[in-house]
Amino acid sequence: MRVGTNPSKHAIAAKAPAPVTVALLVYVPFESGYFKDGLDVVRLCLQSVYQNTTPDHDVFVFDNGSAKSIVDFLQAEQRDGRIQYLALAGSNIGKPAALNFIFGAAPGEYIAYSDGDAFFFPGWLEAHLDILKTFPRVGIVNGLPARHLMDWATKSTIAEAQANPDIKIEKGRLIPEDVIASLCEGVGRSFDAYLKETEHLEDVKLTHRGVQAYVGAHHFQFVARKSVLSELGPMQATLALGRAELEFDEKIDRAGYMRLSTGSQFVFHLGNLLTNKWRQVAADYSVNVSGATRSSSSSLPMQRLRLRIRENSVVKRVLLKLYGSIFKLYYYGESKHQS
Repeated sequence: MRVGTNPSKHAIAAKAPAPVTVALLVYVPFESGYFKDGLDVVRLCLQSVYQNTTPDHDVFVFDNGSAKSIVDFLQAEQRDGRIQYLALAGSNIGKPAALNFIFGAAPGEYIAYSDGDAFFFPGWLEAHLDILKTFPRVGIVNGLPARHLMDWATKSTIAEAQANPDIKIEKGRLIPEDVIASLCEGVGRSFDAYLKETEHLEDVKLTHRGVQAYVGAHHFQFVARKSVLSELGPMQATLALGRAELEFDEKIDRAGYMRLSTGSQFVFHLGNLLTNKWRQVAADYSVNVSGATRSSSSSLPMQRLRLRIRENSVVKRVLLKLYGSIFKLYYYGESKHQS
């Protein structure tokens, strides 16, 4: 039974969503081990979005079953108006299913997606949108050029560039070494090893109407039109994480869309650990983080011994197997669903 008149009927019209939805996927199941810096990473990621995103946008966070401390932080951010949309999964539903939810629920014309462990530099969104609005048939644009991605799921990208006489194509060792070094730092790879592994590849840079872009794109962060993501259809939620993301790349390529990166670096992959350098960046951005991990010269011999033990092939194999079994038991095992 209805009594009276719903006051919302005569209220001011609801605010329309912003043209861009900055959507972050967060997963920090606990604050120890691999995830001990998890909250600090998420806080710095969000702060970089708040301070370095100029075009009109909404912030949308999907939490994929994180610890209570992470959820409490995200809810406080939403109450304070910094997060416009917040979705909470009661447990980890897997990244493919989470992405399907985000792509369907994000209200903007453009979806600026990222894992919750990225740092965004000033001007990042403008640079992505310039490429999307300038180049033809763009599927996704990523903010971190990478040499190893030049020949992965890029057939349509190359074909589109070659078919358009207005697009200038350059090949060679074009990505600056400091960008390569930053890429390696973010994913914990050796710079020298990366150069050796990619020595057979050439960087491919495209220029169209004065806007530059590199061929290839990461899938941990990108900007795309929502209409294109809808056209591609849902990701297979049952696929393993790595396979699902690679299938996403291939699907874009098969659909005839370009996969591009910005002409310079606009995103850094923070990963799971904040180094002292990035803790200083956090301080510069007024983000309070837990104590930095500084080492004294007197502790170096012990650190070297621990490193030798840790990197022993037998010890490493046993500990990683044990860690995987424990993680699976508590976060993917049958015991969780029976409780």
